[in-house]
Amino acid sequence: MNTIITSELIRSLASLKTKKTAGEMRAIWAVNPAMAVAWQAAMIVNGKRKLLSVNQAKLDKSGKTIGVLTVGLTMSPADEAAPFITLPAVVKHGVEIQPIYTACAGSTAACRGACVGNATGQAAISALMPFDGHLLARLGRTILRHYCRDLFDAREARELAAARRKADRLGYGLAYRPDVATDYQDGRQGSDVDMVYGYTAISSAMRRDDGTLRAFSRKDTATSDRLARRWVSEGFPVAVVFAVKKGQPLPATWNGAPVIDGDLHDVWPMQDNPTTGEPISDSYGQHGVVVGLRMKYANNVQRDAIIDSGFAVAA
Repeated sequence: MNTIITSELIRSLASLKTKKTAGEMRAIWAVNPAMAVAWQAAMIVNGKRKLLSVNQAKLDKSGKTIGVLTVGLTMSPADEAAPFITLPAVVKHGVEIQPIYTACAGSTAACRGACVGNATGQAAISALMPFDGHLLARLGRTILRHYCRDLFDAREARELAAARRKADRLGYGLAYRPDVATDYQDGRQGSDVDMVYGYTAISSAMRRDDGTLRAFSRKDTATSDRLARRWVSEGFPVAVVFAVKKGQPLPATWNGAPVIDGDLHDVWPMQDNPTTGEPISDSYGQHGVVVGLRMKYANNVQRDAIIDSGFAVAA
């Protein structure tokens, strides 16, 4: 990987207004992954690649179930983009430290293993993993956000406006989840969107008054478990993964709070809180509720690791 990505490189490529085919991107990736990522970012700027998604399986359920068009932003989780982003060195106790970029400050090995993006980190890139269009798409969005935030924001606003028009044609509401695979907490909102929502493992983000409805995402650490119990007791939503297979029922309660089925569709704020009988969004911060999720895994080894770590709670 002999190219160093910069804002200037992305803007220069974007000025060409060129569209690379999948075959061309595959060839670039084979010899210079960083240049392929920069090209992906440049094509997003010009609308030749999508920044936002409306056709992910779980997001799509909300339209069919509750009449809401759900738009998602999927970027590189955890340290997947680290090989392409160099952060300034910091000095701690007189020692210079080179920080490693991460998009998920509160992540753990177990949640990274079960995440939508599993091929993370320097090892995957240095091994020249086979070309993966989904990986490249995530990296391109992440790199654009990091190096050219103004261009990223402009594209985001443009695609959300288009989603608003589509929702209106369908007679749907419009919900936006900007953290499908990351834990960026920017508090995005605007007149084009009816609801911004998501999940976070960053406890301090739960009280941000920025228009975003968040569920605290419980991880497999004692601290995270303690915080999840605190947030739900204080009236906020928390997300808990249970050791329950697809098709099997979730427990009725967790830590004394009612559990809803978060796998029905993605827009959990529009599900009814069993305590009030009204949408969770109406009692956000007043009546705690658990967004129950069944564990997802690729094989039995991963399943056992998820359970053994404590990431999935016994039902």
